[in-house]
Amino acid sequence: MTEPNFDCYGVIIDTDKYAGNFEREMCAYCTGRVGECGVGAKYVDEDEDYSIFKETVIDVPCNHGCYRPVSIYSSLDNKGSNNSLCIFFESEPNKEHIEFISRKANEYGNDNKIKINDIYVIKFEIKRTQTRIKI
Repeated sequence: MTEPNFDCYGVIIDTDKYAGNFEREMCAYCTGRVGECGVGAKYVDEDEDYSIFKETVIDVPCNHGCYRPVSIYSSLDNKGSNNSLCIFFESEPNKEHIEFISRKANEYGNDNKIKINDIYVIKFEIKRTQTRIKI
């Protein structure tokens, strides 16, 4: 799981399969966004208007330095399995974002025999402190 090093939000799509096999493809299908690696580009639906995601979905560097809008996610609801994916948002996703992603995730799931268990939003917050050091 890629952990952002700044405050942001994530839309979690919880599934019944290991998300590492499809997270970038599903993200492309749901949002029209593809990371630097280009994986998933062929899943962008040319008939969809993805403009609501243009300024809201953000790329986060993975542990290899490749910037991507999505990562596998270890959901606590799934007892630590990596059956979820997280799509990163700069600000809190609105109802239109969630409904769009939900519709597209269920289409992708039906086409690929992946059950969508839940879709929800999380907030990543980085806590910083300052401490004076005696010298």
